[in-house]
Amino acid sequence: MKIVKPENAQEVDVKYVGKCMIVCESYYYNGYSPIDFVEDEHCTPWVFENYDAAKEWIENATKGVYYLEHGEAGAPDYTIVAA
Repeated sequence: MKIVKPENAQEVDVKYVGKCMIVCESYYYNGYSPIDFVEDEHCTPWVFENYDAAKEWIENATKGVYYLEHGEAGAPDYTIVAA
């Protein structure tokens, strides 16, 4: 499988059939906004079986209180993309 750069990944919606990944964009006060794929415990981009599995991961990651890191301006945004 060829993995593209996160900023070049193709966003998908609920109608998409196939494996998915999640792009995470963080925001910091100094204007730094790193964009990267969500990674598994081995620091490799996490590939989900389908859109619903990726959406479930996002829902679990975003429920509850989000604690900012030093210099972070807000919670990250997540986008589901084609793998």
